[in-house]
Amino acid sequence: AEELDVRLMIDAEQTYFQPCIDANVLRLQRMHNVDRPVIFGTYQCYLKDTDERLTQDIERAKREGWAFAAKLVRGAYMVTERRLAEELDYPDPIHDTLEDTHDSYNRNLRRIIETPKAEIMIATHNQESCEIAANAMDQAGRDRRNGGVY
Repeated sequence: AEELDVRLMIDAEQTYFQPCIDANVLRLQRMHNVDRPVIFGTYQCYLKDTDERLTQDIERAKREGWAFAAKLVRGAYMVTERRLAEELDYPDPIHDTLEDTHDSYNRNLRRIIETPKAEIMIATHNQESCEIAANAMDQAGRDRRNGGVY
């Protein structure tokens, strides 16, 4: 991917798989995102811990000197995540309302767009989120064609 100047986006899975995926994404980002974003991790904004995880990862990239890159999604495993939380008696990891998920998505897409040198794949069909992204790009001075927002 790096040699061909393409981006590699590593998808997210259920929460019980995600720590392993995140560890591998981090390892790859440290290796390949030195000069520019190549490896993108995926953040599921329907999860209550997304804001905290995303903030930690952006700060880690700044501290370690590599370029942050993320694919932002709302999420796809709501039913199975809630069922597993109930079966194993731990707190539901999913936001309580759809509006909370939308707020998380929009807040985090702004955060990434406002982060210098970061790139983002905005994986949504939601018109409001697309408009928020376009406005955030303008406010951050990002070129709409080549500004690292896809």
